[in-house]
This record gives sequence, C-alpha cells and structure tokens, in this order.
Amino acid sequence: MVEQKPLYRLLERLVDIPSESGDETALGDFLFEWMKENALSPERQKTRDGRFNVLGRLTGSLRSESPKCLLLAGHMDTVSAGKDWERDPFCLEMTDEGFASGLGVADMKGGIACILWIAKKLMDDACPFAGTVELAFFVDEERYSIGAHDYVLSPVKHCPDFAILAEPHFHEIIVGAPGKVLLELVCEGKTGHASRPSEGINAIEIASEMMHFLNRDMAAAGDGDRGSYSALNIITNIDNYSLSIPDYCKVILNKQLVPGEKLEDFLKNIEEVFEQKVGRGSLSIKRGLPEYPGHKVEENNPFLKSLVREIADFGLPAPTLRNNDGVSDANILQSFLGIPTVLFGPKGSRYHTRDERIDLGSMDMYIDILDSYIRNVLK
Repeated sequence: MVEQKPLYRLLERLVDIPSESGDETALGDFLFEWMKENALSPERQKTRDGRFNVLGRLTGSLRSESPKCLLLAGHMDTVSAGKDWERDPFCLEMTDEGFASGLGVADMKGGIACILWIAKKLMDDACPFAGTVELAFFVDEERYSIGAHDYVLSPVKHCPDFAILAEPHFHEIIVGAPGKVLLELVCEGKTGHASRPSEGINAIEIASEMMHFLNRDMAAAGDGDRGSYSALNIITNIDNYSLSIPDYCKVILNKQLVPGEKLEDFLKNIEEVFEQKVGRGSLSIKRGLPEYPGHKVEENNPFLKSLVREIADFGLPAPTLRNNDGVSDANILQSFLGIPTVLFGPKGSRYHTRDERIDLGSMDMYIDILDSYIRNVLK
C-alpha cells in the first residue's frame, strides 16, 4: 500500500472539497487558511463576479543586486463530475502501483498540492533564495479564465519574471499555445413580408453569404499563418413560424489564433468581406469571453533553460519543448502581462474522465526539482 505521506493527505483533502468551475469558494477558503497557517501571506483577490483568487508570497532571505520574481500558479476549479462516475468522485483512491484517482486530481489539484508543499519547504528553510516567489490559485480556468483575466487587470507593484503553471505535463514543458476568442457577428437587414423577399434584406441570408465568402477566403489563404474558426450557433429574432423577413441574425464564432496572429487582422478581414462581397445590410462585431491570445516562450529564455538543466540534473530525460493544442491561463499571463509562462507539473492522465489519475511518485520528484530550481535560479 502507498505510504500515507503528509503530501498525499493534503492532496486527499483538496480532492475531498468539490470545486466545480463557478463554485470554488470552499476550496479557496481552505487554501487561504492552509497558507495562513504556514506563513505564506495569503490574500483573497476578488473577481468581477464575487468569487476570488488566492494569492501568496515568499520573500527570500538572501540579498541580490537584481532580485527576480518567480510565479507558481494553478487553477482551483474542476470540470463537473458528470454521470459516468461509478464511485464518489471526491474521494481520493490510491493504488499499490503508485497512482491516485479522483475528480481533478491531475487537472490540477495534484499541482496545487505540490506548489503548497514547495512553498512550505522553502518557508521551513528560511526562504534560502534572493527575490520573491509568488503563488496564485485562480478560479474559472475550465470555463472563461475570469480569475486569470482579473489577476492581470489588478494593480501590481511588480511583474513576475517567469511563471510556471503546475498543469499535468511532466516529461514535457509546454512553451506556447494557440489563442482563441468568442465572437458575436450581428447581421442586421430590413424586415418585410416574406412573400415579397426583394422588398427586404434577409439577415439570415446575408449572414450565410458572409460565412461562405469567409470560408472561401480562408481556403485560398492556406494553413500556417492563420488559425481556424468555426460557427457554433446562429440566433435570430424569430422563434416561431412567421411570414416576416428576419432582420436580425447573430453568428457565434469561435476563432483560433496561432502564435503571432493578430485578432484585429481577422476582424478587418471579416469587415472587408462583408462590405465587398455581401454589400447590403449591416454588420457589428462584439468580442466576448473566452478570449485567449496565442503565446510562445522563446527557447533561449534563461529561466526556461535553467529549468531544463535542473530536470536533467535529476537524471530525467530532457523534456520535450512543445506548443499545446489547447489554451490555458498561460495565454492570459503572457499575453497581457508579458510574463513568460510555461506548463510543467506532476504527471497526470485521463483528465476530465472518471479514470483521471496522477502519478504520486512524480509529485515527489516534481517538488524536489522545483525546490532545487528556485534555490538555484533566484540567486
């Protein structure tokens, strides 16, 4: 049976507290109190909808002419358990093979437990580094990243020089990701009797034409420099049978952004297509949440290079540096605050399923790696 280390008991407590996205308060309160007990200077940072992020800080005891700041961060929320769980999703189960399972155990309560334990080790050792280590636990990453958005909008005395999100990527470091944004494209026409369509401007038809020409334009441009997009929904102002020409049609569009691609260029392209190819009615565009610009950490970043060396010093294979397929809070931190941000955390698998699990041994190794990394990189 796996030894019941204090770290694992902390993980068990985190999994025991439900924190579905939108309802993270109980977990936030627990983190605040745990950090307070361990002198990690916690604070609750309110978000726009009444929830809160939990922040903390450690100040190094060593002196440096150019002190640096490192941010260790994660998200408190999980997805919903759904109906396919055959046991209590909030009960941590550990196996003889060295794994633990439970809702959010990998994505990312295991990472949170590791961050807390690293901070505790450093504090117990009188913070043997120069500069500061900041901690941040965000709400809402699984939905709109409201926690990360409000973190970057808050007044900050200084900006971290590098950030590590303890997402479940152990044998690889995620150094970049595409972006995405949800757009509302509102086409307005002119109503009239549907038996005389030429006397009006059908908003559904002009929205359809707009999408047709956008698709043709995308196909002509090819892949590489532009991310894909997809229409998710179409909403009109007519719910039932009517012989009125619809004068309103809203297209909900998800737009992927490759690193370096500017959303403003895509919006300008839509407006040009509408004006030149559709040529009737009107178009208005609204940007909504989620909005994640693409991001990329340069491979010669000194903090990243030091992290790769630290991993090698522990006898592990050199981690793969790659771009992620999806988005995370890293998109927000780097794009809006300019913090080079990577994803590196304990090894997990099968996220968002009833079989979600984490490798307990990787948690111990991860803590040792980052503890040593902080002492070496913050000198």
